[in-house]
Amino acid sequence: MSEHKKATFNLDADLHQHLKVSAAIQRREMVGLLEEALQSYFGWNRMTDIETKELKVYELADSQGKGQEAQLDFGSCASALGCNGSDRTIAAQLLQYLDAEGRIMVDVWDSKQYKPLRSFPDAHAVDRNGGYLHVRLTVPGRIRQEQLQQRQRFETAQYTTHPPQAPGA
Repeated sequence: MSEHKKATFNLDADLHQHLKVSAAIQRREMVGLLEEALQSYFGWNRMTDIETKELKVYELADSQGKGQEAQLDFGSCASALGCNGSDRTIAAQLLQYLDAEGRIMVDVWDSKQYKPLRSFPDAHAVDRNGGYLHVRLTVPGRIRQEQLQQRQRFETAQYTTHPPQAPGA
């Protein structure tokens, strides 16, 4: 027997009416339609590879303690993200994007001092001069990290509860 939890949804009147009609046509209960729709939605909307890499960046940023500035080198960071060879560009662009979005703060060694990543003309600055980085997670980054961790936990629970089946099974 499956475990059910109670949930409350606020639906606009048109959507509620549409669900009632659909349920009546299919001779089902509205709750069954909603449950099926939510399971389908979460089944098709799994974390992407980039979101998985993004979560890993947040973990790296916290690697030397929550709220602490992490001293990293780009090569190790790219490897931890699974970005080797030409894929290192993806890691560099991801760091640049997260910095531009204000989710992390990245300072890059320019052979004299650490400077903000955004002060360089391109993302490849993270790989120059030894690739030394100082990375710090910001509050918006911590919020995003928590969202991704929740999704990851949900997906892990879903996978262990309902492992994927072979087509036609």
